[in-house]
Amino acid sequence: MRFLYWNASGLKKGSSVASANAQAKADWLLSYLGRAGAFCLGMQETHCDGLDDFPQAMRDICDLYTVIHSPPMPGDPYAGVALVISREFQVEPERVMLGGRVLVTRVTSVL
Repeated sequence: MRFLYWNASGLKKGSSVASANAQAKADWLLSYLGRAGAFCLGMQETHCDGLDDFPQAMRDICDLYTVIHSPPMPGDPYAGVALVISREFQVEPERVMLGGRVLVTRVTSVL
C-alpha cells in the first residue's frame, strides 16, 4: 500500500485570493493523485469546517475516493485532518481521537 502525506496549509474558500489559492492546490492534488498511484493520502491543516468549505476540486476527489474529514475544533482554525482512501479499500468506521488533529480508521482490501 502506498501512503502519502500532505500538509495542505489551508484549503478553505474565503476571499478571492484565498479561494484561488485553495482551488489551485486542490486542482494540483486531484491531478497528482491520478498519477501517483497512491492508495491513501493523509492530509493535515485543511482549515475547513466541512465539505462546503473545500474548493470544487476537493469535492471532485470525494467522488473518486473515500474521504474522511475531521474539522478543526472551535478556537483551533489551523487544524483539520483528512484521509483520502482509494475505493480499492473498504473503510471501517473511523474514530476521531482528537478533533481536527487525530483520526483513526481501518481499511480492508476489496480485491
